[in-house]
Amino acid sequence: MSKHIIKSYAKINTALHLYPPRSDGYHPLHSIFQSITLHDTLTITLSKEKTYSLTTSDSTLDNTTNLITKAYTFLQNVIPFGLHIHLEKQIPIGGGLGGGSSNAGYFLQFLKQQLHTLSTQQLHTVATQLGSDIPFFLTGGRAVISGIGETIEPLPESPQAYVLINPNILIPTPSIYQAFDKETPSRRTPPTTQNFLNQTPLGENDFKEIVWKNYPIYPILEAKLNEANLPPIYLSGSGATLFMCADSPEHAQKLAEKIQTLFPNYWVRPTHTL
Repeated sequence: MSKHIIKSYAKINTALHLYPPRSDGYHPLHSIFQSITLHDTLTITLSKEKTYSLTTSDSTLDNTTNLITKAYTFLQNVIPFGLHIHLEKQIPIGGGLGGGSSNAGYFLQFLKQQLHTLSTQQLHTVATQLGSDIPFFLTGGRAVISGIGETIEPLPESPQAYVLINPNILIPTPSIYQAFDKETPSRRTPPTTQNFLNQTPLGENDFKEIVWKNYPIYPILEAKLNEANLPPIYLSGSGATLFMCADSPEHAQKLAEKIQTLFPNYWVRPTHTL
């Protein structure tokens, strides 16, 4: 038996544009993904007997539908050893930070290291079938994402510190997409990736107006932060987590402490790019 400890890093969307759904229901997008230091931890124990089990630190998670379990199911016929995985959660569930997708992506990376017969293309195919965010986590870093998540174009590193703020609410992603579909003209078409990069300012997110309209807690939070002369906040993904830019990790720590005093019941964390 051998034990492996793997950090499963989160991401933020520093920009996100969505376009009307295709005939299969999937939405084309352009987004800039950025890996950050916030992470879950996977402790993976290998055994000779071919068994599989998953435990987590969060009792609300359904281990049978977890993306790690789904990834294992896809590849179980080529895995010759047993696996016990314990998932220690730090990334908020449903927070727009890619926690579940990250867990699956880093698990797939681990399998590739153990199974030299598993090609990069096979890994990418499995990741794409599992979920639109997962292919990014096979490489991480900073990248522009397009298509329905399968096209990943690396971008130069851009060191940055952030503060993450989550008001401890759950935003059902399907309902946000439905609202987007009602409000977005069907004629809107994706630009070239270069035009997206050239024309999209930091933090621009097509979900923001919908989230602000349907969840009044956000405009209230934004107003209070503005009153306190704190930097602007931006929405990551479809929520519920916001991010704020800081000048340095030390500055992020100070901002986080100030925000926590304003909102003692919110989840607030300093972080920075990997």
